[in-house]
Amino acid sequence: MHFVTETNLRQGLRHKRKYGRWVLWLVWLAALAGVQGCSVTKYVADGEYLLDETEIKTHAPGISGTELQNYLAQQPNFKVFGMARLRLATYSLSGRDTSKRRNRWLRRMGEPPVIYDPLKTKRSDLKLQQYFKTKGYLDATVSDTVVLGRKRAKVIYRVTENTPYRLRNIAFDFHNDTTLGGIISRNRFSATRLEKDMLFDMDVLGEERNRIADIARRNGYYYFQKDDVSFLADSSLRSHQVDLTLVLNPYHIKLPTGEEQEVMHPQYTVRSVNVVELPTSTARLGDLSQYDTLSLATSQTLYYSGKRPFIRKKIVNNNLQMFPGMWYNDFFVNRTYSRMSALGIVRSADISFSDAHTDNNELDAYVVLTPNKPHSFSLDLEGTNSSGDLGFAVTSTLQHRNLFRGSENLALKGRYALESVSKANLALSDVLNDRVQEFYGELSLKFPRFVFPFLNPVFKRRIASTTEFSISFDDQKRPEYTRYISTASMRYDWNMRRFYSYTIRPFDLNYVYLPWISHRFEERYSDPKYSVLRYSYSDHLIFASGVQMGYNNQQSARTLNKTSYKVSLESAGNLLYGISKLTNAEKENGMYEVANIPYSQYVKGEFEYAYNRFINKSNRVVLHGKLGLEYPYGNAEMVPFEKRFFGGGANGVRGWSVRTLGPGSYSSPSSYDFVSQSGNIELTLNAEYRSKLFWLIEGAAFVDAGNIWNIKDYEFQPDGTFRFDRFYKQIALAYGLGLRFDFTYFIIRLDLGMKAFDPELDGRQKWRYRNITWHDDFAFHFAIGYPF
Repeated sequence: MHFVTETNLRQGLRHKRKYGRWVLWLVWLAALAGVQGCSVTKYVADGEYLLDETEIKTHAPGISGTELQNYLAQQPNFKVFGMARLRLATYSLSGRDTSKRRNRWLRRMGEPPVIYDPLKTKRSDLKLQQYFKTKGYLDATVSDTVVLGRKRAKVIYRVTENTPYRLRNIAFDFHNDTTLGGIISRNRFSATRLEKDMLFDMDVLGEERNRIADIARRNGYYYFQKDDVSFLADSSLRSHQVDLTLVLNPYHIKLPTGEEQEVMHPQYTVRSVNVVELPTSTARLGDLSQYDTLSLATSQTLYYSGKRPFIRKKIVNNNLQMFPGMWYNDFFVNRTYSRMSALGIVRSADISFSDAHTDNNELDAYVVLTPNKPHSFSLDLEGTNSSGDLGFAVTSTLQHRNLFRGSENLALKGRYALESVSKANLALSDVLNDRVQEFYGELSLKFPRFVFPFLNPVFKRRIASTTEFSISFDDQKRPEYTRYISTASMRYDWNMRRFYSYTIRPFDLNYVYLPWISHRFEERYSDPKYSVLRYSYSDHLIFASGVQMGYNNQQSARTLNKTSYKVSLESAGNLLYGISKLTNAEKENGMYEVANIPYSQYVKGEFEYAYNRFINKSNRVVLHGKLGLEYPYGNAEMVPFEKRFFGGGANGVRGWSVRTLGPGSYSSPSSYDFVSQSGNIELTLNAEYRSKLFWLIEGAAFVDAGNIWNIKDYEFQPDGTFRFDRFYKQIALAYGLGLRFDFTYFIIRLDLGMKAFDPELDGRQKWRYRNITWHDDFAFHFAIGYPF
């Protein structure tokens, strides 16, 4: 869950006192002065020096001084955004009496001063020199200069790289192991980074050892490790060139005489696959003779206790990715583990192998499954603040994780919400009721497989997939109207490659029914300029389908810089429109209907991209972009209100509250004109610098840009239509600061955004550097999770 609740700071400050930008500068200067004013050398004894700064100077291409900081034996205290030592300042606020709780608490949250140590400086010299040697600069040297003054020390490291060594030739020595040597040779150029004339980089050689070990373990070599590969390097050519030989270390066995004999590395096949279902989550694997058995296939056995297995044997068989007779393969072992662990009824899965010690080099596989609790119940309480309207919500969820003993998840969700409506927001109502009530119910059933006829069983076994059916009903009672929303949907989700995910929604049916609308509300929104809202607050039907593909390597331990992107496409009404045409149906009020209900027809596409750049363990930069486009056609003049794009908010341009930006340079006549501030095109660009502060707190500085536009001209949204010759002049800019509280399992986020360029205003007022007001130029956001 990303977004919980959000409010503009202007609702919290009723008065409209104007503050200039100088106020912000005063606040910043006061904060920095307070931080730096705490003597950072308070706990630096006489004769000692605070390590104030380190600098590494190198001319090696592709190697920056910033990256090399991680190899220093001693680094200065951390600076927030490279400016203030907030952790050290927090530590310095503590008193010397550690028996007092306040002092202990400040020291735990802070960071003690880093005292300059000459021995660690020399150790850093050696570590830097060793690093450059591993990168091919075998003759590199490192020297240091220390500048002392006012209890502070600055250390400058200078690297003299000298001429690097490069690979001239690459040869192989397989020690007559023709089988494994042939496998390695066939995969020689598969993702290898070894090539002639490259730097003699030890890290690349280490990656090559891991790569070859992975190739071997995917081709039956169960006992093969990276230590079975070594390199011989000949650098005696005196020309800064290296002849490299990749050596496959020989495999030795002991003879009955006690002597060792060199043989080819043994290649193993799987003799049997044994799946053991433990009876409870606390049970331990015992003697298999005590279990009942079912045959899954030849040499495949399911062991269980009790009347029957807690997972049907067909489901177990579909999720097994290794079979008797196949070569041992790490890839399929890991895929079996992933598939079994993904079953909701499985708490944990463990896979092990036993050497059968036969002449044919065979292994027996054991897959041990520990059951999860089949039932669960949760109850959540939530406080809400929507544009100044306070309320609460209660949500309960009941789950059955193993409905048909195939790890099918049946979930029943109910929600009740109650919200008071302020007088300002009652402006459209002609009734005395000042409350909003919502009753919501949802029933969903998820299968851990494709539920589709005629699919190839091999394909279904190979793909990790889920199929979900859901229906819901939402009863909304407001002072302005009563609205019922019924939905029914079906979706397929699956993964084909690591980090890639796919979704298909064959149908997503949404029916909106309004049995009652207040006269005043209906009268106002019968005006043509509110046609978007008029359609949304009348009976209508949306029959849509869509596809989505995503990539996300956030969980990759090998990659420091993370990337994610998502592409989606949705269309609605095409099938119903085709049926209307074939049956020669007549239009009502310019639209075809199904059971006297008009339906929407549109196409909608979205693309979203995020790049997480690692700087060091405490700092990173995240770039994010989103582009959305939708177009109504056929049976619709505009896209339904609930499917349109909105500007601003906690995940958009954060200088604006949600649904208060755009479209284009449209100027809203009211603070509550959220209806007109929607569009068919969305462009959002974000840059965020995240820095660890102390304890659980992370700071952020961000810059956001973007807006929404309409793809057609609508008279109720002047200057809101997209035009190539002016859209770039209508891109809103905002900047701000934020705090994140990282509680491991969830993150609480607070962001304060300020407008920098407001396309709604005229002339020089667009640039918000004078006459700043809390009422108009700031937005405060409270949310759960990162914005992107």
